Amino acid sequence: MIQINLDPCGVLELYTGGITKTQTASGEFFGEKRLHKSIAANDTCSAVQIWDNLMSDVHDFTKDEPLYDDIGLIVLRRDGV
Repeated sequence: MIQINLDPCGVLELYTGGITKTQTASGEFFGEKRLHKSIAANDTCSAVQIWDNLMSDVHDFTKDEPLYDDIGLIVLRRDGV
């Protein structure tokens, strides 16, 4: 069993490599830098909004290129207390 303690309003994102390995027609990868930038830009949003915005960023990046790997993403946000 793994225990993770989140601070109030803390966010936990779990993702598969399919997100960072998503690529454009020219072969450029979405990568961890873009992933972290997208997460940071949405740090005050709800878990659903973070998920929606990150998936939008991935789709905007690929410009409708087919995916070569599955994409798994779980976003959890702890309510502030």
